[in-house]
Amino acid sequence: AEEKAKKRVGGGGFRFEAASASFSLFWARPAASASTVRMGYVTPPFLQESPNLKFYLSTGDEKFLDLAVRLYQKLIGKAVEDKGKMYWRNDFSSDTPFIGLGFGQSGVALFLLRLYQILGDKELLRKGESALQFDLAQGEYIERGVMSFRHDQTLEPYVEVGSAGIAKVLLRYGWIDQVRPILNDLYRKYSVLPGYLFGISGAIDTFIDAYLFTKQTIYLSKLKRPLEGLRIVHLFEPKSMTNLIPTDEIPDGMAVPGEGLLRISCDFGTGCAGVLRVLHRVIHMDDADFMLDEVSVR
Repeated sequence: AEEKAKKRVGGGGFRFEAASASFSLFWARPAASASTVRMGYVTPPFLQESPNLKFYLSTGDEKFLDLAVRLYQKLIGKAVEDKGKMYWRNDFSSDTPFIGLGFGQSGVALFLLRLYQILGDKELLRKGESALQFDLAQGEYIERGVMSFRHDQTLEPYVEVGSAGIAKVLLRYGWIDQVRPILNDLYRKYSVLPGYLFGISGAIDTFIDAYLFTKQTIYLSKLKRPLEGLRIVHLFEPKSMTNLIPTDEIPDGMAVPGEGLLRISCDFGTGCAGVLRVLHRVIHMDDADFMLDEVSVR
């Protein structure tokens, strides 16, 4: 089976024109060319593209798996290896690679893990581990037992960029010792934004993952702190918060502000949908979105 997988994966030799070295590989449109499979700087591709591996898992149609393999081949052609670690530069990062789940090597590592679990080629796993090692090596101990990651000179704890996203991938690789100090970085009550990708909801979601993967109830206790911060700072009733619009024109219920705290947002990445999804996971402890955890139980 592994030999068959190697034939399928094959060699490199492709010119990888995509700017992305992360979630584009999961969520590129099935008909996308190499030049169009590129990372969105503002919006991560998994929110705007269709998922090839997900399509394959859902339909069994091997054309989607073949496309994922083609993307892998193009990606590897652009990889830089240094001292056992693998990374990618792109149009946005210049000579300094981005790190993390949304823009960095952790997203690639997750893709390679899932491709390995589907095809059984151990070289995919080796490359995924070396990519994850690169991001992990960028961590900084900001106090004893607490590791964080820097983006644009700012230490970030989020899913899209920072500790939460890297922790999600480490958990799926089973690197429990390495993830503990990163999870400690998420034990905070407040965040500027409420959202899933770049806000406090992503920290809550990662603590749920930590509990599900380790079965350690301490992470259920720890998620209560950011959950309380979300309730205090970000959840509000729009009807009671404005005198500019007649109250009979404002729906009942609660909401959260979106990106920049400029308006109510209903989307998954920055607004109400993502927050509601995380709150649903707090109650039901079900599987995470976008991480393709169904592959690991095939």
